Amino acid sequence: MKQRRTGLSLVLGLLCLLMSSLAAAGDYEIIVGKGEALCEACLENLRRQPVVEAICDRQYAKDLGLNQVEWMTLDLVKHMDLLKRMSNLIGGGNESYQGMFEDPRKLQEYAEGGGIRKKLPTIVLRMAEVDIDQDGTRDQLLKYEEGQCRLIFSGFQYFYESALVVLKADRSTVDYMKTDSLVQHQDKGTKYQVGIPTYQLYDAFQYRGQVYFDKWDGGGGSKQPRPDRNTLSVYQVRKEQAKKVCQIRLFPRSEIPQP
Repeated sequence: MKQRRTGLSLVLGLLCLLMSSLAAAGDYEIIVGKGEALCEACLENLRRQPVVEAICDRQYAKDLGLNQVEWMTLDLVKHMDLLKRMSNLIGGGNESYQGMFEDPRKLQEYAEGGGIRKKLPTIVLRMAEVDIDQDGTRDQLLKYEEGQCRLIFSGFQYFYESALVVLKADRSTVDYMKTDSLVQHQDKGTKYQVGIPTYQLYDAFQYRGQVYFDKWDGGGGSKQPRPDRNTLSVYQVRKEQAKKVCQIRLFPRSEIPQP
């Protein structure tokens, strides 16, 4: 994990400036899906929220036909093995990576909310049962969240990330085939099985009876500029393939530095 994040400190300062500017700036514009009912609803949904909320804690307006999936926050004490494996997978690239929870005492102290939790990034695990790939069967969808996006808007040098992972019926084993279509960020491959989701924030919602997932790309975390930075992309999975159906970019009122 430390190796993956080498160099992040070089961009965090600029990212803080970026987020502070975004908090008080701009409007959104559809760049993929203009005129489509779903995309227009997502655009209006973003405009109704403060930027910090739209990015860090998106709400979905029911009167626009949008409904967030019903996430259930997991008790980390009861799911310590899952916490360790997901931290290794997201942070280190695979479940067997020797990450920050290799010491079982450290893992238990973190899960129980001990003093070590204040020294490490905040991790939240959420579960939902939803037919994420429209195949008629409800999937066990896990959302992994690490870091605190809102701190960026307060000027703190802090990273954030989240990822969606499909688990098998045992609610423990990763279904990599189904998860693959949910990975819409950089560096997916052999070294990082589910890519590197730094400064990406995922969520899932329903619209007119169908399930979609979205991703905010905050930029940063990579040496190469991302074409999707400062965008919200909306995807739908069918037959194990994800299609980008909408993309909405935030256009601030004035030019701001990019990480």
